[in-house]
Amino acid sequence: MRRNPLPVLRQLRAREMQAARAELLSAERHLVEARRAVHAAESAIRHEMAAAASVHADDSAVQAFAKWLPVGRASVARAKALRARAEEDTLQARTVFNLARSALEAVETLIESQRVVEASETARKEQASLDEMGSRLRPPRSSRAE
Repeated sequence: MRRNPLPVLRQLRAREMQAARAELLSAERHLVEARRAVHAAESAIRHEMAAAASVHADDSAVQAFAKWLPVGRASVARAKALRARAEEDTLQARTVFNLARSALEAVETLIESQRVVEASETARKEQASLDEMGSRLRPPRSSRAE
């Protein structure tokens, strides 16, 4: 009897989906971290700006802010670039996961279809066997009507 390759393929697809899920979770964690970094960099600019604009700030605080502002803006730009990359990575990981899940579902559908065909074939064979037994047990019909 020929060995059915679908259960082995199902295991392979399930492992692929698990690996894709792990990659997606990792990408989502990096995206959260990248969003936090953007928020922190933008908050730093707001904080420094508020400190420089304070009524208690002197000219040196304003000059220090003016000198630091390009550094703060560069930090925001780097954080936003990392966030954009993390968004791309997350989108790609989500696509890979969805493809892996679809591949697993396709194999599972094939396995179920195969089960239905096998059950139908078994039922057909059982019915044929019953029909044969019934025809043997039935007395032959006479050709004359009495």
